[in-house]
Amino acid sequence: MDTVNVQNQFVYYDYSNYPLGDNDVFYMNHLYDIMPGMSSVNSISAGFKMQPTGNWYINLGSSAYQHRDFSGIYNDFTIDASSYISISDNLGLNLYGRYSVNGMNNVDAGSVMNLPFAPYSFCGGSIEFRITDKLDIEA
Repeated sequence: MDTVNVQNQFVYYDYSNYPLGDNDVFYMNHLYDIMPGMSSVNSISAGFKMQPTGNWYINLGSSAYQHRDFSGIYNDFTIDASSYISISDNLGLNLYGRYSVNGMNNVDAGSVMNLPFAPYSFCGGSIEFRITDKLDIEA
């Protein structure tokens, strides 16, 4: 388990990969993040990283979270998905999203999020244009 102290923020992180063939991996991780005076987050995640074809990557996973702050303890469970496909040598497409089971319980109506580090539901995508091997633009 790795321990990192960055500006009085303690992070305990443990990550494991289990290959399932040439291009597929099952992964698990555990994160305990302490932000003194603000909150703490404890999470465990598991998922699959797959490469069905040479230019298509898929990541499916889920996480269980527990957040503590000055107002209480909150639990959440998320389902995450992302995909990247290379359309050509210079063009790629990213799609991603997350569904949070208790995401609405992590916010107060008409105010900022109750827990700014808590998970929430979202979806999105981007188009990647590669100029060189080390430089690309995404929008």
